[in-house]
Amino acid sequence: MFKYFRDYYWKAGKPYGREVIDPACEPISYKIVVDPYYKRFSIEKYHTIYFDKVVYDSLLLDFRHLTQEHQLAWQREVLSEDNPQSICLLRNQEDRVILKETLCFEDQHCRSCQTHSVHGVPLAIHRMYYKSLQDPFDGVILYDNEERPVMIKTYETDPITGEFTTLLSEEWNMQNRLSCCEEKSKKSSVEMFEEKGLFGCFKGSSDLSTNYKIKTSDTSKI
Repeated sequence: MFKYFRDYYWKAGKPYGREVIDPACEPISYKIVVDPYYKRFSIEKYHTIYFDKVVYDSLLLDFRHLTQEHQLAWQREVLSEDNPQSICLLRNQEDRVILKETLCFEDQHCRSCQTHSVHGVPLAIHRMYYKSLQDPFDGVILYDNEERPVMIKTYETDPITGEFTTLLSEEWNMQNRLSCCEEKSKKSSVEMFEEKGLFGCFKGSSDLSTNYKIKTSDTSKI
């Protein structure tokens, strides 16, 4: 019997429930469904006891695989470039189309990357931030369809082009960062993260590098 939760957060690409509730007594609840072998995760959203939608299904996009080692064999294919938007396909090592991306640009900087299934189902969105565009940090935040942060990366940038270069930090534990996004205020996600001082508490480092200029052979940036 699966439990219903008031909310949830992401850790290591997997969802975790927060506060077990009776769905009949709450306007919104979430149910996390997992198979016995913990291979497939899904999140269902309910209004009281009535099903609303599937928020996430790892069968379509497994956040645990959004790491460089899993994406080395992925290839990006540009379908169209129509400023300020580009549409790309992602293919795996079998040359199978697995995802579709819509990238939006501002002043030659990629500002968002909406990921869809090959069937057109929205799955997640990366939002990119740049100090050169008056953002509080240089980096990327991955959100699910409920605007819950899944992963945060911070980068150094090229002083001339402004593109991301060296990865400075990568955070996959959002347990203590959720409250910044669950507040349904008029503030942007960046403003809330900055206000909570979360951009200054990332730990860890890596020598990975990335940029958001569209390439057909490099998907390590996502």
